[in-house]
Amino acid sequence: MTLLRIDSATFGYPGRPVLKDVTLEVQPGEVVALIGPNGAGKSTLLRAASGMLRPSTGRILVEGDEIASLTCRERARRIAVVPQAAHVPEAFEVLETARLGRTAYLGWLGRESEEDEAAVRDAMRRTQTQGLESRRLGELSGGERQLVLIARALAQKARCLLLDEPTAHLDLRHETTILKLINQLAHEDGLGVLIALHDLNLAARHADRVALLARGRLRGLGPPDQALTEETLSEAYDVPVKIFRDPSTGSPVIFAASR
Repeated sequence: MTLLRIDSATFGYPGRPVLKDVTLEVQPGEVVALIGPNGAGKSTLLRAASGMLRPSTGRILVEGDEIASLTCRERARRIAVVPQAAHVPEAFEVLETARLGRTAYLGWLGRESEEDEAAVRDAMRRTQTQGLESRRLGELSGGERQLVLIARALAQKARCLLLDEPTAHLDLRHETTILKLINQLAHEDGLGVLIALHDLNLAARHADRVALLARGRLRGLGPPDQALTEETLSEAYDVPVKIFRDPSTGSPVIFAASR
């Protein structure tokens, strides 16, 4: 079953439409990267996919159900969102942050069960954050904070994972660690991943499909070696682009060319 389907949707904010007539699917076991210039609507599309922003036309389906028909608790059990690390309170401890992922499963007394605790511990094991559990988020590096947010999302046990530029401002080691983990979650655990990425080369190397947003519309969709062309990217980013192939992987290698 398709995990997430955006069907001919138009969305934006009062007096400011952002994206028009977008159709996009995320299947189990795949990573779909959202790319495009700043302001193209990547974060807006993620907000709509999470149910935080309703489309003015079209519809958004999660596991076959319209997202607008689901309660907040039901949405949280199906979709997990990983924001940018800069948007989290620094005073929270790592363990309590990861436990927030179980909020949708708690009873009216708010007590955690053994199942809740097991889900949190498993999420921290997968993200290798067990040794950080008593530290505060403000004491961590950007990469460590991002891994904690992914642990919180994994604790939700949702099948669809949305990430908003999780590698922004990270060093090479944490960038690699996070993208390797995301690929494992999709390809080994069967999650469907929709991830906004600023770096085109990361998208080309790590995504199964890319969705190019530009000038209010979806301008390209498909495997990186098909959707990322010099002509399409040059038009989207308004700068000449050259593409070569990585001889070891065959992935596109993209850079801005001199005029």
